[in-house]
Parts: sequence; structure tokens; C-alpha cells
Amino acid sequence: MSQQSTLTAATSTSTTAAAASTHKGTNGKRVVLTQDMPARVIIAHVEAGRTDRDTVVEFLTTAAYPLTEVAQLAGLLGAEFATVLQAQQDLVVVKAAKAEKAPRAKSCPLSRQEFLEHATPIELTINGVPMTAGVKEFSTGSLGYNLTGKLAVVVNGKAVTLQLGVNMTVIGSKDLPQ
Repeated sequence: MSQQSTLTAATSTSTTAAAASTHKGTNGKRVVLTQDMPARVIIAHVEAGRTDRDTVVEFLTTAAYPLTEVAQLAGLLGAEFATVLQAQQDLVVVKAAKAEKAPRAKSCPLSRQEFLEHATPIELTINGVPMTAGVKEFSTGSLGYNLTGKLAVVVNGKAVTLQLGVNMTVIGSKDLPQ
């Protein structure tokens, strides 16, 4: 998934086509923040004085960056962590809203047997964690995919565990003959 881009803080004389922020670093050299390096590198650049926390906060509120990487920056961001986290979530919502909508289905084009024999599990990535939704015939008679499990996220700088339940049903499959 292309959303797995990350943030870079590196001395450079050119920028990439990805979202970037260029500024004069605290050591006088030009520093480019882009979306292609992990959080640990950002922390190292701040600790080495090549960029500062405020520049990182400004970049993270305007450029998409994986929430798993943002969580690793909680200590560096301090009080600004909540602002950055909300900005990242808003960027994801805006991106999802711009995505092309699937055509509306009125009936299932497959037979029940055809779906159960040929459907394969769906790979999902939730908050940077790869997961697999298995093929399922629900008790309602609908066909689709199901995923259950647990997922750790960071809220207010603290790790919490979520119970995850995802059902994806094939529209019109409930009406298919048994």
C-alpha cells in the first residue's frame, strides 16, 4: 500500500516529488523533510541538531505519515503529539473521501457455491499492521469476509489495545439460493 510512506530529515540540495518541507537547519545547512524515512531517523536528526522539533511538528501537520511512525515520535513531540495525531487522522479522512467510489451493486453476480469455491482471503493493513480477512458464510446467509483480532494504538501517548471486528459482506449474497 502506498500509504506506507514515511518522513525524512536529511541534508540535501534537491527535493523529491513527494510532499516536502525545506528549511535552513539549526546547523546552517539546508534540510529537507520528505516522506521516505522512519521516525527513528527523525529523532536522530533532531538530537544531532540538524532540525528542530517545531519544524518536525509543522511538517507532520501537513504531510501524510504512518500513524505507527507518529506514535514513535510521541516523546519528541511532547505536548504537540495530540495536534499531530489529529492532523494525521484528518489527512487520512480527506484522502479516503477523495477516493473513487465503487459502482453500486444491485445483485450478486456469483452463485453461492462459486463464491465459496473461488474467493480468496483479503489482505488488509490497519494502522500499519498487515492482517488477513478470511472468506466467510455468515449465519444470516450472506457471504463475505471476516477479520477479528486485537490491535495496539497510541492514545494520549499511551498504548491501548483494541478489539478488532471487521465484516465485509457481498451485496446481494443473502438472496442467493442455498
